[in-house]
Amino acid sequence: MCAIVLPVRAGQRSSQTDMIALVIWTITFVFAMFSITLTGIHPELLKVAYSTAIFSGVMIVNQVLYLALWQTLVPRWSGNAVPKLLTQMTLMLLIIIAVGIIMVQIYEVPTSGVLTTSGLFIAIIGFALRNMISDLFTGIALGIERPFSVGDWIQVPDGTVGRVVEMNWRSTRLITREEISVVIPNSELAISTFKNFSKPERAWRDEFEILLHQTVTIHQAERILLSAINQVPEIVAVGKQP
Repeated sequence: MCAIVLPVRAGQRSSQTDMIALVIWTITFVFAMFSITLTGIHPELLKVAYSTAIFSGVMIVNQVLYLALWQTLVPRWSGNAVPKLLTQMTLMLLIIIAVGIIMVQIYEVPTSGVLTTSGLFIAIIGFALRNMISDLFTGIALGIERPFSVGDWIQVPDGTVGRVVEMNWRSTRLITREEISVVIPNSELAISTFKNFSKPERAWRDEFEILLHQTVTIHQAERILLSAINQVPEIVAVGKQP
């Protein structure tokens, strides 16, 4: 007997694990719903069955969102992988909702106490992660608006000029003309004014000083400079007067 081991890529392994988790939660939900339909079940066990059904149903929703939205639609639409922080926040929110429903509907805990505890818990987490959350949602906004793309040359407010080589949900990375990598948080780009030299067209106008001898007249200088410019194929290909 011989065995053939086929390599499995990390993305495939992750998808398989997520599908297995979805199947497990679905079986748990079906089993809980079946237990609820049984006659003569103890009230405490009935509460456990209801709680299990609600929690497993929420986890099924989370797995479907992860497989269909976070792993497929959003990366295909934005071109960037969804950060773990966003998926973890979604899972945490769904768990809080599930626990709140279980405590209020099944165990009859006062709604005011549940809302107070949940609100305090969310406020603490939001305050601790406020900068990361700001960069995250700003990255989403930049992905929708698309003021620049990978390959564009931009100038940020501090005067740094660089080519965009990476855009993720938290930051944007540039490579300057000196081959220096610069990482800028998305929240800074969203609240500041920056120049994009590559839009609406790849060519742009610039100005700089050239010193000529004082005996050179204006007309001579113009002819010399235009003649030199016309010797550059990249400028001629633009098709516009310099």
